[in-house]
Amino acid sequence: MGCSLSYTNRMNLVEMTPPGDLCSSGYCLANPDISGAEYLDYLPSGRTLTNILDIFGFQSRRIGLFYLPLENRVKVNLISTSATIKVEWLKPISGTIIYEGTTAGEASRTFTAPFFGDAVLFLYQTDSHPISTPE
Repeated sequence: MGCSLSYTNRMNLVEMTPPGDLCSSGYCLANPDISGAEYLDYLPSGRTLTNILDIFGFQSRRIGLFYLPLENRVKVNLISTSATIKVEWLKPISGTIIYEGTTAGEASRTFTAPFFGDAVLFLYQTDSHPISTPE
């Protein structure tokens, strides 16, 4: 909950919407506004083999918990902004934040989490963001 509060205080939450077509993970809030673009994307860590077999109707209660990770990559459509975008990863389990520099807008970009497990990707326009972060 502390990580969630931190991000809500850092971004313009009022302008964020869940646009399904901008982020490939399906768990995204975005404000692609050219004057202050922000994207917050959640990448879930995966499912258990039991979960997957249950989806297809197999009786899998004897298998136990065998973890199958999902891909730790996400594609984000940054076409609507021409600004420089800061790239930041959060590892929710530990609260660790990893800054990965910047990327350019005006294209779709693929980002890969620098760790395994649940991940949050925060992309924001560097020239309009109220809170500066280390380079």
